[in-house]
Amino acid sequence: MQNWLGEFSQRVKAVRSIEEATGDGKRAYIDVRDIAEVAARILTAPAAYAGQSYVLTGGEAINYQQLATIIGEATGVPVTYVPLTIEAARQRMEQKGMPAWAVQTLMAYTEVQRNGGADFVSGAVAQILEKPARTAEGFVRDYTAWFK
Repeated sequence: MQNWLGEFSQRVKAVRSIEEATGDGKRAYIDVRDIAEVAARILTAPAAYAGQSYVLTGGEAINYQQLATIIGEATGVPVTYVPLTIEAARQRMEQKGMPAWAVQTLMAYTEVQRNGGADFVSGAVAQILEKPARTAEGFVRDYTAWFK
């Protein structure tokens, strides 16, 4: 989720829109604070987790239309989701001067999400921390100033 706090949030502030090529595809975005808490828990009690591996995700899968609504509600200013084509997204990245390998990697992630292959939600954060993973709504509430 912290990836939203940079160019993404600046664009939301400037034009009140989210422009992505993921369509209705969802992803279980995770807050780095949950990752840190899981790491601390495991590092302070390694025997309890020995030999285990965990896939960490947020507790819910959302799409960018839902995120636009969440940001709009938190800031009090509507945010629109503008779906881009895959080609338009690729061209934007290339125009920014991103290296070809980065464009290819991000486009692969985009296509997987767009096609419904990224909506997996793991219960590992809740299992390890004994509390639910942070939500996009809670994250945006905590960082509202970044989107205003």
